[in-house]
Amino acid sequence: MSEKMTMTEVTPDNLTGMPCCGIKNIQHQGHIEKSGWLKTHFRKGLGSQVMFTEDNRQFGFIEYIPGKYAWRGIEAEDYMVIHCIWTHLKQYQRKGYGKQLLADHQISKTRFRNIMSKIL
Repeated sequence: MSEKMTMTEVTPDNLTGMPCCGIKNIQHQGHIEKSGWLKTHFRKGLGSQVMFTEDNRQFGFIEYIPGKYAWRGIEAEDYMVIHCIWTHLKQYQRKGYGKQLLADHQISKTRFRNIMSKIL
């Protein structure tokens, strides 16, 4: 991982300026719909992080939520569920960035336990 990159946590405050599922155009219907969904689920403990290249291109993403709020048909009450994880741009694949997204997700578990204690 010799390339310079940044990882940014997506929050309700910075969501508008973030690419959403790789869609940069904030007027795109897919961006609008996904952003609306994210806004409603941040209150439920949703977490999302985006990786950017040095020249500000999105190349990695992870989205996760407490299992009791997962949109997939699973029973995972006491778990965090990863809805989506990916790395894009061939020059950034197979270099450990996906592992880094997962590692940062693991660190976030304590933060989500704190969020869940406030929600419940």
